[in-house]
Amino acid sequence: MGFGGVEAALGSRVTWLTIRNCSHSTITLPVMPTLRQSSEAGVVVPVTWKPYDPKVAPKRLAPGQLSNWELSWHTNGNCRHRGARRLVATVGTTTAALEGCLDLGGSYALTDESSTGPDGSDAVPAAEGTVRLLD
Repeated sequence: MGFGGVEAALGSRVTWLTIRNCSHSTITLPVMPTLRQSSEAGVVVPVTWKPYDPKVAPKRLAPGQLSNWELSWHTNGNCRHRGARRLVATVGTTTAALEGCLDLGGSYALTDESSTGPDGSDAVPAAEGTVRLLD
């Protein structure tokens, strides 16, 4: 399991988490992996991750097959030692990590810290992101 690159546009960020079934049996993927994000100092940053489509069901993945989740969130572009800088995804006993600045531009942030600064940007205290299980 691993993250792809982060795409950025218009105050949003998107990344993909790919998983391959390396077992000899069909597995069932959850609608969303377990996601945990932390700041540069290692402090957990609370983010509410929601399914992009609340009606989607878990997916069966045959041996050797790949599947992806699309993760998206809004950002505020303030990467100066604040906000989430590490995102860890877990499915069963498998984990993958994405590190670096997870903020870009706009009026939101993947953070629980106040961001009012010289440029007047403000963070959303209860950050949200969406997860879409791709076919």
